[in-house]
Amino acid sequence: MGSTLPVFTNFDNPASQAQFPARHLTYWYLLPINAWLLLCPSKLCCDWTMGTIPLVESVYDPRNLATVLFILVLGSLVLYAVFNSNHLSRQVIMCLSFLVLPFIPASNLFFPVGFVVAERILYMPSMGFCMLVALAFQLVNEKFGAKRHVFAVISLLLIAYGSKTFMRNYDWKSEYTLFESGIKVNTQNAKLWNNVGHALESEERHEEALQYFLQASRVQPDDTGAWINVGRAYKNMQDYEKAEEAYRHAITLMPTVVPGKMYTTRIAPSYLNAYINLANLIKNNNTRLEEADTLFQRVLTMRPDLTTAHINRGDVLLRLNRSFEAEQSFRTALEHDQDNADIHYNLGVIYLDRGELREAFQYFNKALELNPDHIQALFNTAVTMQESRNPGLRTEATRR
Repeated sequence: MGSTLPVFTNFDNPASQAQFPARHLTYWYLLPINAWLLLCPSKLCCDWTMGTIPLVESVYDPRNLATVLFILVLGSLVLYAVFNSNHLSRQVIMCLSFLVLPFIPASNLFFPVGFVVAERILYMPSMGFCMLVALAFQLVNEKFGAKRHVFAVISLLLIAYGSKTFMRNYDWKSEYTLFESGIKVNTQNAKLWNNVGHALESEERHEEALQYFLQASRVQPDDTGAWINVGRAYKNMQDYEKAEEAYRHAITLMPTVVPGKMYTTRIAPSYLNAYINLANLIKNNNTRLEEADTLFQRVLTMRPDLTTAHINRGDVLLRLNRSFEAEQSFRTALEHDQDNADIHYNLGVIYLDRGELREAFQYFNKALELNPDHIQALFNTAVTMQESRNPGLRTEATRR
């Protein structure tokens, strides 16, 4: 991260991109949402980003009542702790310290965070919450002498929450079951639909994965990642026409490219895969190599340090017989990733085509040093050894 804040998209935390009063009203509303998850964790979800919680855009939104109620309860506890100096007030201060302080970094108070709600950040606050609950039961018991009733209520809570914990374990059985359980809670979260699709895709269930990716694009029509996933699914199903259509639609959702302007703060790096995937799709057609090259150049306008784009563009330039430009592309990629065996291999191929065997051999050997199982590098070093006409290298060439 260094001295700069991480880059988040509008989908990670929609409220952070909203204007007043929607931003502030939503931030405030997220506080009772988190409090409710502590009080009644009946609906748990692994991801609360994107459209999970609609923005609170007006002071007349009834959800503001939950915010007011939360402020009244928390404010009452704070006032009691501040204006009293008895043993109970010190206990309340301890509980509030554990409850509030660990939550502040994730509250959007000092800087926007990359999520709407995240159950994981309630781990430490839950300690303060449990202490408050225990303190409340203690007060009820001392004031009303209802020890038996208090014990019964605590027992019921332990049984209910323990059962919920046990059942929740089944949701974490696999990525598929985890994200499927999330969809049952948040049907308007496109990321969950995408993640179920990814899980199915990893099992090569491409047709099923496509249906989830399409649903993600319906839930969030402007989600670039969803359309990239749709395109990839169609490609895996060898429906190249629809794949190209999906990739092009994903590109239309991104900002217009201005030559010389960096877009690292506006576009998630993964979204650039729309250009790269489309270029890799159409470069299979030799009549469209120039078009593929244009797409790679467009990516590099936005992210000059994107190694993948440099490598793929170099491959296209080689097929266009523009070897010197290809060499420059690979060398630029090498500046950003010196440990990439494929880059060294490609440079070796260029020198081999030029008949400069010594330089080619050096790059092939470097590729093998980085990846001893690089089959193409093994084959080409063998070819280079044979063409060198050095009898001492023939045995090694045969072995390779």
